Amino acid sequence: MAPDVEEKTAPDGEEAKVRTPRFDMLIAVLLGVTALMTAGAAFLADRDDGQQLLFLHQAAVTQSEANDAFANGDQVRALDQAIFIEYALAAQ
Repeated sequence: MAPDVEEKTAPDGEEAKVRTPRFDMLIAVLLGVTALMTAGAAFLADRDDGQQLLFLHQAAVTQSEANDAFANGDQVRALDQAIFIEYALAAQ
C-alpha cells in the first residue's frame, strides 16, 4: 500500500481509498515547478531572439546530411563486397 493513500472503512464495510493532503501537496509542487520551467523557457526563447531556433534548424540539416552520407557509404560498401565476391569466385 502506498504511504500517500489511506484506506477508510465505509459504513457498509467496504474499504475506500482516499488521497491524503501530502499527495495533493506533491502534485501542487510538481505543477509549480513545471510552471516555473515553462516560464523560464519562454523567457530564454524571447531573449535569444530566435537564435536557438536557427541553431536547431542547422543541426537538423547537418544530421540529415550525415544520414545521407552514411546511407551512401553503406551502398558503396555493399557494392564493393558484391564485386569482391564475384572477383573471388572468378579467381578460383
